[in-house]
Amino acid sequence: MIHNRRGMILVVAMVAVLVLATMTAGYLMLTQAQVKRTEVAEDAVSILNIAEAGVAGAIQDLREGGTGNLNAVIFGNGTYSTVTAQSGDYYTIQSSGTLGTWSRSVEVVIQQVMGSASVSVRAAIQADTNVTTGGNFVVDGRDYDYTTGIRTGDPGKYGISSTGTVTRQGSSMIGGNGQAPDQTTTQTEQNVDWGPDGYQSSPDEKVGAAEGTLKAAAIARGTYFTSGAQFDAWIAANGGGDPGGSIVYVECNTWISVNLGTAIPGSAPSILVCHNADGNMLWKNIHGDWTGLIMPDCVDHENGTSMIYGAILCNSGQLGNAFGNGTATMRFSANALGNLPSPTDDTFTKVSWREVL
Repeated sequence: MIHNRRGMILVVAMVAVLVLATMTAGYLMLTQAQVKRTEVAEDAVSILNIAEAGVAGAIQDLREGGTGNLNAVIFGNGTYSTVTAQSGDYYTIQSSGTLGTWSRSVEVVIQQVMGSASVSVRAAIQADTNVTTGGNFVVDGRDYDYTTGIRTGDPGKYGISSTGTVTRQGSSMIGGNGQAPDQTTTQTEQNVDWGPDGYQSSPDEKVGAAEGTLKAAAIARGTYFTSGAQFDAWIAANGGGDPGGSIVYVECNTWISVNLGTAIPGSAPSILVCHNADGNMLWKNIHGDWTGLIMPDCVDHENGTSMIYGAILCNSGQLGNAFGNGTATMRFSANALGNLPSPTDDTFTKVSWREVL
């Protein structure tokens, strides 16, 4: 009887051990399966993140002037490749992320909004003070195509617009609004009232940008200078003239004998700012060629042989060829002002997103 009971106990114990072992094995298998599922899910998220990184990479490539087509770019433990198609301002980016033998793809449509410099002018030259022209200086407010140097046929703007008076001296001539330059001041706008906000003294305000934007853009592009000598070195390094499409910012107290260099045929319009925190940087004895927009604080004499297409928006000073040696000419150009470089980067906005299965 005792032996039978012991036998039964042994059987029960063995069954219990077997059941426990089975449960343990089942639990381990379940845990391993759960771990595997977690790993697969994590890998799937990682692969999707790699594909998303590809979209970001394609956008950056577009921002830098590329095509947005990237091949086998290493990202973390995986790679991504992108194919980009353009339709107007819209781009369709297909990005594939790969991790090991697994891959996932997304398709994103983005819209590009071009950065721009927006400037509105009343004349070829604007100033927040009395203006005097002299020597052989010629101001022509009629519209010129900067690429050809030929008039467009548009009557253009005033030659000079000032919140003060305009005085013509010497052999200087002023024209505009369809009238050829002559020795009168009929094509000037004097004692202008700019309204409650007054004349725009900030260069950034003149192009509709936030304060500090132009300076930051010049710093980022390596065209911020604290002396005329630094500007001269930059001009020399670029073949003796502005290479075009530049945003140049010169910040000092005085810059005398300004040399803008020689015009380079076909160069895109540029922006030149000569401004300090006090708004009283002196820009004196200017010669050389420029295409685009010039925004100085205080101007004293445009002289020598010079040709500027676009507009000059200054705060104060005298304009003119004081020495009578050569001919300096300022011509209004709408297409020069319409093709100024942007002080801000283009923006890309996502319009749609989907995973490609």
